[in-house]
Amino acid sequence: MSTVQKYIHRITAPLVEHLKKKFPIMLFPVNPDTELKAKVTVLLQKNGVTADLPVVLRSVRKYAARKFVDFRAQTKSKLLSEKLDVGAMQLAELARTIFSKFTDAGNLEIIKMTIILRSFCHEKKLLKKLRGREPVSLDFWVELKEHKERIDSDEDPLKWEKLQAREEKRIERYEKL
Repeated sequence: MSTVQKYIHRITAPLVEHLKKKFPIMLFPVNPDTELKAKVTVLLQKNGVTADLPVVLRSVRKYAARKFVDFRAQTKSKLLSEKLDVGAMQLAELARTIFSKFTDAGNLEIIKMTIILRSFCHEKKLLKKLRGREPVSLDFWVELKEHKERIDSDEDPLKWEKLQAREEKRIERYEKL
């Protein structure tokens, strides 16, 4: 185990908790992530680690990217589950189902991410009752990221209210299928 890996090993548990809190709001790590850098710096200081910060940060970013891939895989698995019908769940319930492992799902930012995920799954016909009507051939995360960027770029001050109302109507219609 290299010296850098030993340092990262010392801060893994609090780092994972930090990443779990950030994941439901971001889904994809950003670079540069000043919040992550600050968190790592504090954790290293708490553990009395004096290391080459840029080298440690590079390793932490790689580790964070891998964790986010794991978190996304878990999220996709829940969204596309054969056991759960996420299309019929109200937004708050869906947020709890998807993100409860990571953090408190009552946060407004988490509800917004839930709206993005549900609208994407609806539009791509990935919800349980809609599957099979059209062939699904997509790169889930690439297309979701594009979908999220489209929504994020919309500057309508009422976009979240409109999106939430639309998804709630979709849920009502979905339940009648």
